[in-house]
Amino acid sequence: MKNFRTTTTILVFSVLAFACKKNHDDHGHATPATTNIHIISPTVGQEIDHKDTAKIKCEITSPSQLHGYTITLTRLADTTVVYTDDVHTHQNNYSIIYNWVNNNTIHSDMLLTIDANIDHSGNKVSKSVQFHAHYH
Repeated sequence: MKNFRTTTTILVFSVLAFACKKNHDDHGHATPATTNIHIISPTVGQEIDHKDTAKIKCEITSPSQLHGYTITLTRLADTTVVYTDDVHTHQNNYSIIYNWVNNNTIHSDMLLTIDANIDHSGNKVSKSVQFHAHYH
């Protein structure tokens, strides 16, 4: 019986010791200084004809895991958000490709904003580009 107690005690302490190991799913600490957003297209001042497609292409990079991103496309003439997408995945890098068809009913400058979420507390890095959408 003494051997059973000793074996059980050793087993319990072994399980507890291994249960306290470091969490390997730690996200690290992404910061504004280490997070880069590169908007490839559209370019500043680019003009998109009515019914044409604007390719939204962007790269987000960080040495530590990010907590997703948000794309917002705003028509500046009346501040209408014509497209938004909020993606919540944990990755270091994102390649964003989206096709937006210019179906505006007015001429307007457009503002594309990309937000990289660096944590779950609302901290983010943002980058924007302004271009023009024609109507007729």
